[in-house]
Amino acid sequence: MRTSSSRVLAAIVALGVCLGLTACVPGLIDPFAGGNGSSTDPSDADDTTDPDDPSDAAEAPVVLDPGPSSTAIDWRPCDHHARFDCAEVLLPLDHADPGGDQVRIALRRLPAGGPEEERLGTLWINPGGPGESGIDLVTMVGSFFGDDLLERYDVVGFDPRGVGASTHVVCLLDGEDDPSWVDLDLDTPKGLARVESGFTALGELCRERSGALLDHVSTADTVADLEALRALTGEQLNYLGYSYGTLIGAVYADTYPERVGRMVLDGAIDPSVGYTDLQAQQTWTFQRAFARFVTTCREDADCPLDADPRAAETQVLDWIDELDVSPVPSDAEDGELTGQELVAALASALYAPWDWDVVVEDLADAVADSDPDGSALDELQGEWYGGALNYPFWFSAIDCVDYPVGTFDEAVTHARELAAGSPVFGAGSIAEIQCATWPAKARDERVPVSGTGAAPILVVGTLFDPATPYAWAVSLSRQLESATLLTYEGDGHAVYGGVSWCVDGFVEDYLIDGAVPPPGMSCPSAF
Repeated sequence: MRTSSSRVLAAIVALGVCLGLTACVPGLIDPFAGGNGSSTDPSDADDTTDPDDPSDAAEAPVVLDPGPSSTAIDWRPCDHHARFDCAEVLLPLDHADPGGDQVRIALRRLPAGGPEEERLGTLWINPGGPGESGIDLVTMVGSFFGDDLLERYDVVGFDPRGVGASTHVVCLLDGEDDPSWVDLDLDTPKGLARVESGFTALGELCRERSGALLDHVSTADTVADLEALRALTGEQLNYLGYSYGTLIGAVYADTYPERVGRMVLDGAIDPSVGYTDLQAQQTWTFQRAFARFVTTCREDADCPLDADPRAAETQVLDWIDELDVSPVPSDAEDGELTGQELVAALASALYAPWDWDVVVEDLADAVADSDPDGSALDELQGEWYGGALNYPFWFSAIDCVDYPVGTFDEAVTHARELAAGSPVFGAGSIAEIQCATWPAKARDERVPVSGTGAAPILVVGTLFDPATPYAWAVSLSRQLESATLLTYEGDGHAVYGGVSWCVDGFVEDYLIDGAVPPPGMSCPSAF
């Protein structure tokens, strides 16, 4: 088995882990470029002095707040976002102990642009991850939500507990190195010991700095938060979730079916799938997406990949080895493109088929025999990491209390199986290994949902989605008794928001008028 830096590849088959919103939210390439919705003024965007951005503040161990919980949402104009309102609310760390310690939940709102009498209420949104920022997504929706939607709804995002500007998981303090950043050698006793020791040490730091928060960042905890937030508005829950955000929505519908208003779940997760199967199925869909990328690549005369996907995979493996030994120059921040960064860039590219023709050119530049330039791919893979020091750990913190896993040895066996099945995209699949050494454990098994009694729900599935297999959307639509499945017959991860006029039309008709598509409805690929 090839060795690799564990942290670089940890993200590659992480569930919907679009480590930059351009990868999570379809169609959003430049958040201020305009789209099928109204444009957003760049002056409304985050800047380097935004007090709501956790990456701007020095990290410190988690301090929980005393009760009581908030009884209202006190909206105020955001400091650096003129069109938006901001708020923080206190909610119980443990909803079974409402008077105990509290966590802070950060919210951001884009008020409805139309007349008050035409307002439909609040539309809550989540971009996925787990670990992505809902308040950042709100800042961008003017670029890809439809005009009618923005006229009729207040759009509200929140950073889930454990994440971002909310009370978030802290593992490292400023200036500290990640002890799990080791070669991923799973073939030798020394290598295995080094991997286990590194991840165990990281977990100990996370427990030391985050304390009891680590035990209370599950999807069930976030769903209880979402219900508390909904209750503060006095409305039914209208919700749009992408990727991991669909799991939040599905569990909410199952837990509070009578509170569901209109709910769109785009890039769906199957709540019943366990972690080992989840990793295997997702690795397979990345492999299939790569084969489809190769087909597109071969339409360009400059394509450096072989027409046979397996042969192309061998080429990529050779480039990984070469670049890890001798990285090519890059104008990006770190100044070079390594083999592991090449894999991260290719994985990221699979989320956005509208950019595949550009990525082909970037790949040709990076592996050219003369004057190779890795700048563009280096920048692309850099989108997989957020600015906050502890951002990479928010995914693990949530997944590891959501999904029961076995022992370290069992996780290693599964990682080896993934690497054998997909040497490019499976070789860095260490999420299960990390959870086996994580200090907080899942309390519940993964089970199907039903949402009995919920209002109609719209599930959107992409036929060749690399991150959330289409089969998951089919399964979720069958589990939720009131769900209708809308199929997008294309590539990429999630759809609503400027990718397909067909999907956008059905989603907006549903959110505005409550009209679900006819059963079995599909939309053609836009690329």
